[in-house]
Amino acid sequence: MNRRYNKNRVKINNIHVEFSDNNLTNYAGIVPISDFLMKKLGFAQRIKSGLSLQMGSNVTFQDYQIFSAIIYGYLCDYKRLAHFEELSKDRIIQKIIGLKKHLDENTLGNRLKKFSFKTANQFSEICRRLGNIVHRQYSFSEDTIKIVDLDSTVKGVYGNQEGAKKGFNPKKRGQKSYHPLMAFLTSTKECVHSWFRPGDTYTGNGVAEFMKECRERLPKGDFKYLFRADSGFFSDGFLSEAERLNSMYLVKVKLKNLRELLVKQQWETIPGLPNISYCEFYHQCNGWLKGRKFVCIRTLKDVISV
Repeated sequence: MNRRYNKNRVKINNIHVEFSDNNLTNYAGIVPISDFLMKKLGFAQRIKSGLSLQMGSNVTFQDYQIFSAIIYGYLCDYKRLAHFEELSKDRIIQKIIGLKKHLDENTLGNRLKKFSFKTANQFSEICRRLGNIVHRQYSFSEDTIKIVDLDSTVKGVYGNQEGAKKGFNPKKRGQKSYHPLMAFLTSTKECVHSWFRPGDTYTGNGVAEFMKECRERLPKGDFKYLFRADSGFFSDGFLSEAERLNSMYLVKVKLKNLRELLVKQQWETIPGLPNISYCEFYHQCNGWLKGRKFVCIRTLKDVISV
């Protein structure tokens, strides 16, 4: 076999074969994800029928093309509109999204600015329906307790982004930030619900309504759910909503008179753990209509005097 090499052109057995890097891509892994999103979940059709951004009929880019490009960008760990624009220049991405040309940064930004409170709720409802489709494919055991972790986080920003406010910021005091609220289903490792909030919002604000919405997004069935949360969620509203939903809860406690309460309790040791003891008691906080069960753990530590 005679071979003659000349840059990107090779002659093999009198046949000229040319190699070009025009179609090489780093994003081939997006293809199966796109097949799942578009074909299995019907993302494009659901965006067309469920989201109304009041765009004209002659618009160049459809809403589903904009948002699928953003989704794929986040999966590639991109975070800026300029990154999403660069992603949309790839031929594979253009093919799976159905783009005739790349999305520029201004187009992406202007489409996102079309969102209002109403359309944000529409998009949230679309996500809920997509989540329910996925959950129906899981085989959940009804004998196992499903754990949902509720948490909030502080995301600092630079400049004057819309909705950013100065609030509690453990890393940079005085910096404007956002304070989103999130719920995670531990068995599937997914974020089932989230609220985007200004940085000056207290952790527990609106948690009862958030929990109600979260329950609608969880897998349907005769399951027992356990909601876990830190002390920022310790409120009668949150606990009452959990009880109304017939769900269990485990919440850290933050009480001003907790020390006085613990002194009065009968502590019991744990077999095999001599330095750890626990107590259980019922207590009705101010403003509550009933008492609730508290469980406390005490650890004995050595104190070294200097």
